[in-house]
Amino acid sequence: MESTNLNHNKYRFLILEDVPFEVDLIKRSLSKEGIKMEVYITDNQKDFNQSLREFKPDLIISDYNLPSYTGMEALQDAIAFKSEIPFIIVTGTLGEEKAVDLLKMGATDFVLKDNLPRLPIVVKRALSDLRKREQDLQTKEELRKLKEHQRQLFQFAPIGISELSLEGQILSINEFGKYLFRITECIMQKSPSLFDLLDTREKMALKQWLKEEHPTNSRSIIIQNNKKDRYINFTCIPHQNTLGENVFIGTFEDVTEQVNIKRQLKEKNQLFETLMETITDIIYLKDKMGRYVMVNKAFEKTFSVKEKDIVGKRDKDFMDQSLAKQISNIDDEIFEKQENVSSILSYERQNGRVTYYDSHNAPFFNESKNIIGIVGACRDITLSVNAEEELKQSEALLLEAENIAGIGSWEFTVAGELITGSIGMMKIFDLSLSKRTWHYSVFINKCHPDDQDEFLSALQNAILEGENIDIEHRVVQAESGIVWVRIKGKVVINESNVVDKIIGTVQDITEHKNIHQRLLMKRELLDEAQAIANIGSFDWSISQNVLHCTDQFRTILDLKPSGIWASFDNYIERIHPSDRELTRNKIFDALSDCNSYDIEHRVLLPNGKIKTLRAIGRFKKDKTDQPEHLFGTIEDITDKQEMDSALIEGQEMERARIAREVHDGIGQLLAATKFNLSAMEGMPEEHKAEQHDKIHKTLEMTIDEARRITRNLSTKILDELGLEKAIMELCTQAHDLLGLKINLEYCTKDVQFSENARRSIYRMVQESINNMLKYSKATAGLVTIKEERDSLSIVIKDNGIGFDLNDPKTKQGNGLTNLRQRAKVLYGYLDLWSKPNEGTAISINIPYENLTTNEENTISNC
Repeated sequence: MESTNLNHNKYRFLILEDVPFEVDLIKRSLSKEGIKMEVYITDNQKDFNQSLREFKPDLIISDYNLPSYTGMEALQDAIAFKSEIPFIIVTGTLGEEKAVDLLKMGATDFVLKDNLPRLPIVVKRALSDLRKREQDLQTKEELRKLKEHQRQLFQFAPIGISELSLEGQILSINEFGKYLFRITECIMQKSPSLFDLLDTREKMALKQWLKEEHPTNSRSIIIQNNKKDRYINFTCIPHQNTLGENVFIGTFEDVTEQVNIKRQLKEKNQLFETLMETITDIIYLKDKMGRYVMVNKAFEKTFSVKEKDIVGKRDKDFMDQSLAKQISNIDDEIFEKQENVSSILSYERQNGRVTYYDSHNAPFFNESKNIIGIVGACRDITLSVNAEEELKQSEALLLEAENIAGIGSWEFTVAGELITGSIGMMKIFDLSLSKRTWHYSVFINKCHPDDQDEFLSALQNAILEGENIDIEHRVVQAESGIVWVRIKGKVVINESNVVDKIIGTVQDITEHKNIHQRLLMKRELLDEAQAIANIGSFDWSISQNVLHCTDQFRTILDLKPSGIWASFDNYIERIHPSDRELTRNKIFDALSDCNSYDIEHRVLLPNGKIKTLRAIGRFKKDKTDQPEHLFGTIEDITDKQEMDSALIEGQEMERARIAREVHDGIGQLLAATKFNLSAMEGMPEEHKAEQHDKIHKTLEMTIDEARRITRNLSTKILDELGLEKAIMELCTQAHDLLGLKINLEYCTKDVQFSENARRSIYRMVQESINNMLKYSKATAGLVTIKEERDSLSIVIKDNGIGFDLNDPKTKQGNGLTNLRQRAKVLYGYLDLWSKPNEGTAISINIPYENLTTNEENTISNC
């Protein structure tokens, strides 16, 4: 039930009335009787319901008749919201029947407007009744909570509680009791006996006590459950339950921890005795008179005494007198201050060496807080003291190294705004070495004017935001001019979570800056040179698949800068789909043999533009002779490729033109000569001399024309016979000329070559056969043209004399150069194999897409 304001002096009244004058009468009537109230007035249903939720009235006073709302409707809405709110009808007239209906519906009472003095009485009675009902409900709720609290106390008490029969049967037990004895619901259903839950050794003693006649006193015993994982303090109390039956109330306290503590205490005592015997530190106990009560083995060994011989003696009775005096002074200080005293003891042994002890002594108090003795512990720190001395010497060496390396250290205390620096710090900031602490503004002023704000801002951020310092700035020195330094600082936070100080270093990085600047200049020159030459370079870390590349490399491949390292896959993905497989195979074939490569391929950019690149790569091996890095370049040769293609196309056009000239020029001249010769038959002798001169001149013109044009003919045979028969004709001509038998294996039935592709293939085979005839001295040859998965394979080989490819004297002629050029135009690859006396083989692979498409790039028939 929601709380109301009935316990307060001021009540919240909701008045449903549309006449302000009558509202004033109601308020005056209630105020006159001393009823303090807070009033909310409304005259419509919507506002009435909203005020029920938000205003939360203690009592409602309502007119019966309103223009848009009735008192009966308001009563229904109030009951639906909260039926406990008193509802009083105040109206001018109300019939007896309607009054009865309202009271039956739940109205508290009604008052006629001509009898308003009765209203305070009705209101007070309604509030009193409501207060009484709420008090009754509150009492019932408190009683329910008390019973629930008692139930929870029983069920969830931190000790086990149980009701037992005189025979030990468990009649009821709370949750903690179940936990201690590991009782499940299944066990409880079997009405278990307490004896069934105990260790065997505990049963007899407990049974004997429970069987005593009319036990009147409670008894406690430590028992162990049958799981042997808990020790339980069982207290059994005689009790008579509500039925008049004699039972036992048993309480079970988990004392496992106490039992274990006792066991551990015993073990610790044994451990203490063991430690006293084995610990290397000196430990002793003296009484308040300074006489020894106990010492450990380390004490005996250090002072070459036995405990039984020094118990009851003082320091001066057996110890070096200088050391005994120091210890005596410590004892006096302890008795005077009544607190722990730590100090460093030292004395010189007979061999001249000084021994140092770190001594810690504490007063030993009795229950009355009086000192009854002293507990002391000493540790031999001779090695540490000697090491500390060596450390000081090392620090001196470090200082020298700091000066040599141009490094200094510093500490800034926020409270005093002071910076204390090392000698190296003073030298870098060009300050006097005689003073090591300066106000921070001195260091700010030593900075270059353009860098002072940056230094100050970094210092402020460290103090206010707790940010560490790491900045580079310039310092102005009187002799050296401007030097670059790097300042690093780490903030130190105190217990109040406030920056207390900053500790840091300063390093002269002038030389590093100069080197960095020169590297940047060289990088800029390299980038500019690569941009001019349209060449990009890269370094591929093979094991990590990370590609480090120059800006021009990214520009050529249109790779956008990103926070993620580029990979070699990004490069491969840019390669034109038609060239990708062959190019990848070429690169990874070179990778498997750790050879270099020099290839040309196309790339397809995101904007659809196609470029032609020349890619050169060289692999670097690691210590295990495996490829570790690939260093390479890519060159955009698109313009060059287009120029070469245009040149070859021009050559083809020129050859076609020459063929036409041979036909139209030499052919016509020869025809004229024939005609003139025929005309001489039957010609008079006086005209034959003139006709001879004419024929002679025509022949001279023919010879001149023949010398002017090339003897090579166009590829008309290719157009007439097709590629396969044209190549077969080349093989036949080789046999007819020199008796060289060349076989042809042609397996490309399903490929429809473009005109440019047919012409290029024909010219490459023609050039290869011509080279074979000129140089190989072969007796047999083989031309193979066949389809592979992604490309057309062309192989021309012979059994001739061959040559050494690695011999620097071997020079590749124009024929082989032309072959390579023709293969490049079709974005193919040419491989050459030859060995002395083992023949020569030329292998050409061309992607299919480049064989079936009429590219703009064409080559000549030369």
